[in-house]
Amino acid sequence: MRIHTLVLPLFMLVACPKSPSSVNQAQLLEYPRLPSPGAGSYARVPTTPKDNVIRAIIGERVWDESLAGTAAGLALDAAEGRGGFTRREIRSASWKAGYPWPILSIGHWSTVEADKPPKELITWVNDQPESRDIGVVRARAQGQDVWVAVSGQALIDLGVVDKEVQTGGTLRIPAHPGGTLHISNGVGFYERRPLDTPQTIYFDVPGEWLIQAVDQGGDLARFTVYVDETEALTPILPRRNAPVTSADEANERALTLLNLARREYSNKDFNIDLVLKGAVANVAKDGGSLAELADESVGPEGSAVAGRCRARVLEDCIDQMIWDPKVRAGFVEGGDWLIGVHVDWHPNQVTVRTVMAKP
Repeated sequence: MRIHTLVLPLFMLVACPKSPSSVNQAQLLEYPRLPSPGAGSYARVPTTPKDNVIRAIIGERVWDESLAGTAAGLALDAAEGRGGFTRREIRSASWKAGYPWPILSIGHWSTVEADKPPKELITWVNDQPESRDIGVVRARAQGQDVWVAVSGQALIDLGVVDKEVQTGGTLRIPAHPGGTLHISNGVGFYERRPLDTPQTIYFDVPGEWLIQAVDQGGDLARFTVYVDETEALTPILPRRNAPVTSADEANERALTLLNLARREYSNKDFNIDLVLKGAVANVAKDGGSLAELADESVGPEGSAVAGRCRARVLEDCIDQMIWDPKVRAGFVEGGDWLIGVHVDWHPNQVTVRTVMAKP
């Protein structure tokens, strides 16, 4: 077990943001006013920023407080030297701030304290399609201002979703023809449902639930709900990317990260199965189905999952796998689990394939 806002319609008003020169020095000297980087629910919250500088920059563009909270969390971590802008940090910040929809664009810049906003920020705001939500903030620390801008799009109307609920609570997901709902409950049990009609999720098991809605274009929304638990705010994986210089190092590092996820849910490390490892490597080399390999690796009473991810660095790749409802049982479910893992490593890209099996 991990230790652990009102829905408004989106009105897209057409107006150009102001240029950096239209922000006066008195405004720049004001201490930045940031939205909260944490929220108790997921929701779209279009509103007006309280920071005069940010309000001048975005003009009449709609600024979403949940997205701005995402930007605020990232900006504060960057300004104070705690973190950066890795894919997993962006995902974590958006969930913490209450924005479960896809993040489509992000920009970040730094200037000396009280300096004018970067011209590149103005360009970024102007370039965002009107259909997108935007969140822009500035944070100040150690003599510098950090500017962060994030855009996203709510592709499915979830209303307001509480992050923490009690056993017996429910959540209704609206219909999205052609879409699919993936659910992993508090003990890792996986369920798939079509979204051609509305679906109701019954929270009948305590723990951390992972919910994902997708269509042929990719994610519509993805988020966690905590049943009889408080929201887990501590990242599972390290903030810093460990240097990897060879395929052997990459395979060792991948197993270390996968075991970190097992431990986060108070489970024992994976046991390496050399036969399974070889079979996964053969799939990577010759093609084939990891899912079929997973099914063949256990008997009728066993459990098995297959995972595949691709990213620039291992930490971001494994983060994708941890937060995939189809794979999650391998991390959450207790008992003795075997693993076969293979990493295709290149200096700027890694692909991880794995089969996890509980005989």
